[in-house]
Amino acid sequence: MTNPILLPNGAVVQVAPPRPPTIAMAPPNSAALVMPVPGAPGPPGTGTQIFNETPTGAVDGANPVFTTAHAFRADSTVVYINGLRERLNIGYTETTSTSITFTQAPTVGDELIIDYLEM
Repeated sequence: MTNPILLPNGAVVQVAPPRPPTIAMAPPNSAALVMPVPGAPGPPGTGTQIFNETPTGAVDGANPVFTTAHAFRADSTVVYINGLRERLNIGYTETTSTSITFTQAPTVGDELIIDYLEM
């Protein structure tokens, strides 16, 4: 508390110093946002989340097929070439549960990264 303030009408006001805001957890519900943690198990039934894997394959401008270290769930891949995200079924396709095929083969020096949900 601060020193009391005397108003002209004779009233005395006691002012409390400011406090930091209080943050409370929201009650759990089905609409809660789930934030993935790299390397941690995903939500129930979705498999382990794999982040920043470099797929196997020759980056030579001729080879369009690359293989992941683990089998992935269909439609769960997110692929980047030099940091730019490729669109599934436009820039690449999932050809098997462990391979992707690019529409245009990556060239020498390109960096490939893939994120996916393991089966």
